[in-house]
Amino acid sequence: EHPPLPGHRSHFWLVPELSVARTAAARAETTLTRFSRGVKLFTEGDYAGALPLVSAPALASTSLADYAAYYTGLTQLRLERLDEAKKTFDALAERKLTGYLPEGIALRQAEVATARLDQQSALAVLEPLTRQKTTAPEVILMLAARAAQGAGEYDKAIAHFRRVYFEFPLSAE
Repeated sequence: EHPPLPGHRSHFWLVPELSVARTAAARAETTLTRFSRGVKLFTEGDYAGALPLVSAPALASTSLADYAAYYTGLTQLRLERLDEAKKTFDALAERKLTGYLPEGIALRQAEVATARLDQQSALAVLEPLTRQKTTAPEVILMLAARAAQGAGEYDKAIAHFRRVYFEFPLSAE
């Protein structure tokens, strides 16, 4: 942004300089750039540094509010704050979301349950995903199979392992 420029070249010397305050304001970080920096810190593994940036209250009024809450839960999970992460993901799961978030939230809820050694809860979250169209069905089937195995539901575990074996024979799973 700059002041309007005059129409004739000879008047360019009259254009006012940018004020110091205006330059500082232009350099100031916005809420979304701080969120972006928080996501970058998260991907670099600096979870403690990322948490205040992705969980800033100002993000609640932006278009990325749901993703900010998702990254808040992810960061809490990586910091092993399992109770906080569970509350965050449970609150998100109650909302009507679109895109990747419903699948991602369910996967993170299962991850929290697994970290808490509650395989039955992990299986309860993963089972519905095995019947839906997802981004990585073979991964979800393997997670569900392992959760079923850990919960002692061997018939379900075998069924999920078979689906991976026969439906995705070329996958790493």
